[in-house]
Amino acid sequence: DLQQSVILLPKGAGDFLLQTAGREVLHLGFSDAQFGSGLRLKPVPMKGDFGVEVLLTTRPTQVIWATILDSRDFKVSNRGLVIEQSGESLNVFQALIGVGDGFALAGTFKLVPGRQSHISLRVANAKAAVVVDGKTVAEGIDVSRIKESSEPLILGNSIHGSRPFNGTIDELLIYTGNKASADIAAAGASDS
Repeated sequence: DLQQSVILLPKGAGDFLLQTAGREVLHLGFSDAQFGSGLRLKPVPMKGDFGVEVLLTTRPTQVIWATILDSRDFKVSNRGLVIEQSGESLNVFQALIGVGDGFALAGTFKLVPGRQSHISLRVANAKAAVVVDGKTVAEGIDVSRIKESSEPLILGNSIHGSRPFNGTIDELLIYTGNKASADIAAAGASDS
């Protein structure tokens, strides 16, 4: 049962809000009937400093805009966050954060099919940074107008269920507070 494999911890500065445990794989891509349409989790708190980290392996083929995770809310302006393939650019992904009148591009990065990758998106002092496999791909992106979404976080597909990610998602970590860049780089380097 998925609910037993997701650990929710109390909110507070520096606390983990969600970390996965007890499952080898959280999402298997569109080859898996149970999770191919995406795994629905609780909304991601996006106030103050926070971070999202994902450990995954992508496959060579993807649908256009294949989505790793998504909490976009289009009903009330542009809110939430998303990590998705950049259109038709195969295995080139982008992290976006809703800022009300659109989405701020937090970073763009390429993932190598068949190789496990560690992606970290963090916001500290209203600035976003993206670290992939221990290397900073973008930092200092202004997200001071960040807009939190009340939509659930969908893992492995878009919020509408039409952009499935083809690959495995092994771990997901969501936390509040500010995790040091050195810690994220070290975690990414050890994962890859």
